[in-house]
Amino acid sequence: MLFMKKRIISFLLLLICFQVQSQEVEHISIQKDEVKIFQGVLKETENWFLFVDSANYHYLANISASETDVMNWFNRFKDSQNIYRQFSFSKTGEYSEIVFFKVNQPEDRLSFYVSIPDENSVILTLIIDGQVFRFEKLE
Repeated sequence: MLFMKKRIISFLLLLICFQVQSQEVEHISIQKDEVKIFQGVLKETENWFLFVDSANYHYLANISASETDVMNWFNRFKDSQNIYRQFSFSKTGEYSEIVFFKVNQPEDRLSFYVSIPDENSVILTLIIDGQVFRFEKLE
């Protein structure tokens, strides 16, 4: 009986070792996260950018006019405490509402109604006073 158990255990170990040795290498394809970038169209908002990542998470940032590569800026600073991040996004009937906050100032929140007239533009209406900000997609 003991001989039989040893033989079964040896067989299982051999089988496991064989499987580990004969496994094929899996190939992983890495895809770049697609981030949509929208820029404010008015003179007073042309340095404001709305970023929407592949998970539909929104960021809002005021970027210096001297910055030439907005995507590179976003990749460097999207985890910064000074960028406005999506706190909540809700859709009630035909209205969508988004709230942004800064990590280093969580009490500083911006609440907007969101309108998306087409895939190339986003309109944010500040809930507190009704100011309208239009953003156009960058190519």
